[in-house]
Amino acid sequence: MGDSNMKNMKNMENLKHVLISRTDNLGDVILTLPIAYFIKQQYPEVKISFLGKTYTKPILDLCPFIDQVLLWDEWEKMDNGPLLNLVESLQFNVVLHVFPRKRLATIMQMAKIPLRIGTAKRLFHWPLKCNRKLFFSRKRSDLHEAMLNIKLLAPIMNTDFISRDLMDEITSQLIRKQDLKATLRKYISDSKINLILHPKSMGSAQEWGLENFAKLINHVSLKDAFQICITGSSKELAEIKKNMYPLLTEISKAKLINTCGLFSLEELINFISHAQIFVANSTGPLHVASLYGLKTIGLFPPHEKKPMHAGRWSPLGNSVFIVAPSEGKLLNEVSWEEVAKVISKNFNLF
Repeated sequence: MGDSNMKNMKNMENLKHVLISRTDNLGDVILTLPIAYFIKQQYPEVKISFLGKTYTKPILDLCPFIDQVLLWDEWEKMDNGPLLNLVESLQFNVVLHVFPRKRLATIMQMAKIPLRIGTAKRLFHWPLKCNRKLFFSRKRSDLHEAMLNIKLLAPIMNTDFISRDLMDEITSQLIRKQDLKATLRKYISDSKINLILHPKSMGSAQEWGLENFAKLINHVSLKDAFQICITGSSKELAEIKKNMYPLLTEISKAKLINTCGLFSLEELINFISHAQIFVANSTGPLHVASLYGLKTIGLFPPHEKKPMHAGRWSPLGNSVFIVAPSEGKLLNEVSWEEVAKVISKNFNLF
């Protein structure tokens, strides 16, 4: 199994404190939450800490299976000596390097964490920075990201029973329900179907295009059953106004609620949790919507576009619908009518 510290971990009754390290973006973090769920099912008394970015803390705080959120932004600023002292004081038994970082792997070895799990593909995990290395490639795999994450649990528990279908079944348990914040009340209708469109991706994914979103808005705005809202960052607002608004009808402009740049991530999560339908490219907010069981329509590139396709990155849950072009076509070639048909077919709204 590796160095002598592993002797203390052969009996999993000694498992007291697990660190899950995933220090990248919102969608990636959400697809890592099932790790915490399955550890708690196997070891209910184990303390689970999650090391993430400050940006993703609002979603981590809402996961009932995470006992402590630690912030990489703060750790990164510390010199090695103080950071090592901090890590030693936290008394981890296991660290799961879900998103590998060389410095973090070094610190965990220096702290003599008994079980340090990571992928064998990262050279800086050798020879003993990770004393349990799993041999699989994320880049070349056809598995879903959440299933790849689960592979890292193999050294501490049997994972053979975990399937993608099971992942979808337990998705609603990964997040705490929230009351709607009073400051957001004016953006949610009690009498209409709240449809959220998130047209941009901050450059993290292939995009369906503002023209297609405009055409969909023009169509949906004719239906009185909907309240339509668009979300996005303040940086995306100028582009949306410049390239999408001129394509909207006067009816659409009058009905559309534009919240781009208005919400913190905590507010955005709260707002999404009280809507009914969410349409977006492959982005973090799309995964938030699926956690809360919204009818979630994800716009993805064709399957041959590895590793960006829906087979790898689709949201978890049983209310997710994927729209993607056929092989050899681009995402922006998917017509607005196709998305409208998905809404109509699945929700009987048109």
